Amino acid sequence: MFDSIQSFFTPSDSYPVPSEYRDDPVARRTEWHPLKSGGANFVTHRLVRSGDKYLFKPTVGALLFYSVFFLAGVGMLYFFDFPTAPGDFAQMDEDDYVLLLMGVIFTSGGGYMMRTGSRPIVFDRRRGYYYLGTDSPDEYLDKSQLKDFVRLEKIHALQLVREYVRTKNSSYYSYELNLVLKDGARINIVDHNGADKLQEEARILAEYLGVALWRGDQ
Repeated sequence: MFDSIQSFFTPSDSYPVPSEYRDDPVARRTEWHPLKSGGANFVTHRLVRSGDKYLFKPTVGALLFYSVFFLAGVGMLYFFDFPTAPGDFAQMDEDDYVLLLMGVIFTSGGGYMMRTGSRPIVFDRRRGYYYLGTDSPDEYLDKSQLKDFVRLEKIHALQLVREYVRTKNSSYYSYELNLVLKDGARINIVDHNGADKLQEEARILAEYLGVALWRGDQ
């Protein structure tokens, strides 16, 4: 089952335009390599319906993953003995500096992942927008300043590609779902290793948006 699903995705070492899409001028302008490097070796989002909208929401596993980083950093800072006077910093040894630095890195990194990773990814057909977060673009007078939104009418297709990710301790495939705009530009939506479920979610979303679903050849 898993191998048959993988056959729909782009291999990691070659990114030609799949033959079935070569008659589409937008497909010929579109890049077929992974848009984002890396990915996740667990499922980070699930597609859910809310009224007339579809949303990708973070999974419990993703939220726990972000929380572990944040809480680890908070714990390091909690046990760090902060100097009470500026001159006391000179008395800190190397282990103190390492603990402080790691606490700051883990807290800020975990906080960033929680803030960005927990935002819903929204497709609102009634209002005609794709956007991130809980506030619709209609709530802003000057939409030109918004970065994370696209009018649905500008979406030409959805694109599924895969990337082989190799780390120090493991390797895995991460599967990427992208928006393809009418000018060939791409916007990444989600990127994780849940191939079978993501394929079904992409099909549902493409049908909802009334656009094609493109899958890379093996």
